[in-house]
Amino acid sequence: MKKSKNKRKIFLNFLLVGVILLSIFIFSGCGRVKISVISAKLLDVQIGGCNGHGTAVLSLNTENLKKELAKYKDNEHYAEINKLLNGMKFEFADKQQDGKLKNNEEFDVVALYDKYLAERANVVMEDTTLTCTAKNLSDGEELDAFKNLKVKFSGENGKGKAKLDTGNCSEVVKNCVKFKIESSDKYLWNGSTITVSATEIDDKLKKKGYFLKEETKKYTVEKLAGPRTSLDGVDTESLREEMDREMNYHIQNDYYVFDCDYTFASGKKRDLSSFECTYDTSYTLEKYQYIYSRKDVSNNSLIAYYRVTTNFVSKEDQINVSKGAAAMKKGEKDKGVTYVAISTNPLKMDSNNQLDKNNYIFFNSASGKTIPEIQKQLGITSYTSEYFDKDFNIIAYAEPETEPPTQAPTKKSAENKQVQQ
Repeated sequence: MKKSKNKRKIFLNFLLVGVILLSIFIFSGCGRVKISVISAKLLDVQIGGCNGHGTAVLSLNTENLKKELAKYKDNEHYAEINKLLNGMKFEFADKQQDGKLKNNEEFDVVALYDKYLAERANVVMEDTTLTCTAKNLSDGEELDAFKNLKVKFSGENGKGKAKLDTGNCSEVVKNCVKFKIESSDKYLWNGSTITVSATEIDDKLKKKGYFLKEETKKYTVEKLAGPRTSLDGVDTESLREEMDREMNYHIQNDYYVFDCDYTFASGKKRDLSSFECTYDTSYTLEKYQYIYSRKDVSNNSLIAYYRVTTNFVSKEDQINVSKGAAAMKKGEKDKGVTYVAISTNPLKMDSNNQLDKNNYIFFNSASGKTIPEIQKQLGITSYTSEYFDKDFNIIAYAEPETEPPTQAPTKKSAENKQVQQ
């Protein structure tokens, strides 16, 4: 009998311990606070703008927050819960929807909170993604903020700056729209682009239903004084006339005519001099090439290429000629073809695309059997190039092969226009 009572006592003790352990397990699992963002109505949504351009301001509803926090005043983690809910923020699940909402369009909002703090506060946040609907958006009025906006460029090419002028814009734009110039470069070049943004529109204007026709617009930098990356549109007519006069003087000089390297119609190598031959010569303009360094546009030149044809007649039998050359007999004729390049010193332009009058122009010359031979001789294959036909219409564009060497042009005297070599 005693034995039976002891067994029963032991059983009851085990049962009591089990109940206590189970209670601890149940209460530790069920003791977590569950807070529903939807049920607590913690999100406050203010829809603004107009139909098709609606925006939503997402914030914490402070009144409902107070009511929710009042439920946990006696909770040992109240301080953490208070900090957790007060630090909550909201954002669009699809951020591209903001500013483009239409009436009856649904959009999801995500509640952002400190998950580590929620764990410490023994809180489970529920319903953290909320679906909202845009309503009561009125029809808006389109506002062209860029109409009559002027972008003025000043300074030198490569060191230019941009300034906005709203003087001719409407009063609404002047008073309620803010513009900003966006450019990756501190200084501007002719031909480069800048972006002007007009995203900052006054809230009062938005409430009245105005929306921007476009938020950004690109502008091409132009009319900066100094060197150009292109001569398209630059008035070079007088310069080209002077280059032609330089070429004409060039072939009237016996020394230069006989100094050129010709390809002869006979296919022979010739060694000719003005003492042994008479000649008549003519030339035709082939094309122009504008070259510049991408690292320094002020390192540039305009080059005119001419095809020169010279008919030689030997005055006597040649006796002494260089090795490999064929001697000409008295009265023998041969026609030679060569190319001559007339190049300028670095050019500068003013803001009206005219050559800078203070930029004194002088010339260099070079000759060769072909134009590529001249280009290689001058080392200009390493420059960026823009090609023009004889009427100065753009015909081609070429990037450099290697970095350009420094080339110093030889000055032409104002009194004596003889080309120095």
